[in-house]
Amino acid sequence: MLRDMPSPSAAGRLIRRAIGNNALTPFLVSRTYQQAREVSGIPAGRLPRVVRPLLICDSMGGLMTDEAGSLAHVIFPLEVDADGWPPVSAERVWARPLGDDKYRLDNAPWFVRDIAEGDVVRAIPPDDSSWPVFVERLAWGGNCTIRVIPSSSAPLETTLEAVLDLFANHGVTGEGAGSYPIVALTIPREADARAVKDLLRQGEADGRWEYEEGCVSDAWLAI
Repeated sequence: MLRDMPSPSAAGRLIRRAIGNNALTPFLVSRTYQQAREVSGIPAGRLPRVVRPLLICDSMGGLMTDEAGSLAHVIFPLEVDADGWPPVSAERVWARPLGDDKYRLDNAPWFVRDIAEGDVVRAIPPDDSSWPVFVERLAWGGNCTIRVIPSSSAPLETTLEAVLDLFANHGVTGEGAGSYPIVALTIPREADARAVKDLLRQGEADGRWEYEEGCVSDAWLAI
């Protein structure tokens, strides 16, 4: 069984409270790809150590694939609530095509609920020039998605990197979201879930962050 994350409105309140005086510079921080690249005008001296290569579906409908040509974007439509959360009406998630409209997700989502890296989904493109749009999840990949919202007043990219570094020691991967202080963590089945949960609780108790469970299992809930 998988557990829902808090409502979009609750998530939005967490983000808005955590933003504080941080300067919101669009960028990605990742602990899953060993390549650094400038994104959205970040000064060269402030680039995160690891930045996920970008896959872009631009506003004109032009499509670009990842460098190896082996990944696609699956589009997840989102319902924006009366408070304007989430701040986007759809999220694009990296995925590996498996054939027959099936895709294995290749990164943790920042806004989509009940989805985790490694899940197999069915997605169908509306036309030949568009990315496939999510229809249903076919199989859970065994990973959990946890979203951490740092509360530090340090520069945003530094804060996200610090969170990623802490959890990497427990076999956890993750990414920081663009203009929003969110770290989406993937907790693999083989990770020490108890140690990860203890760290999450301790950081929340210390005021370093708040967190929400985006996609978790009965085993996670039993800890």
